Amino acid sequence: MSSSTLNCRKACLVWPRIFFSIGLSAASLVASFIVSVVRGFISGENQESWVSSNINKGHYDYYYWLLATLGFATFIYYLACSKAYGPCKGGQGGIAGDVREGSADDDDDVDDDYSSLS
Repeated sequence: MSSSTLNCRKACLVWPRIFFSIGLSAASLVASFIVSVVRGFISGENQESWVSSNINKGHYDYYYWLLATLGFATFIYYLACSKAYGPCKGGQGGIAGDVREGSADDDDDVDDDYSSLS
């Protein structure tokens, strides 16, 4: 096995972790932004914020309803995008060209180089 193949396999194991970490940090920033916006718009001089440090005075239920509404809006956006994109053109129901031609007995000519990954 060449060193470029090993480097490619190592990169395939590292990149998902990197993207997962970037996604977590972006989600943390968005959550901080939402809390800041809620605190800025809702709290007044005599009014307690939804996200108060005193859990008895805050209205965390309103905050979680806001998060649920944002999640629902994201789901509706996903449905609209999937409807606009349409089904695959292969007529299969999956990704076009995903299913190999032939029977299951054709697997004899496949190299077993992937056994060293585990």
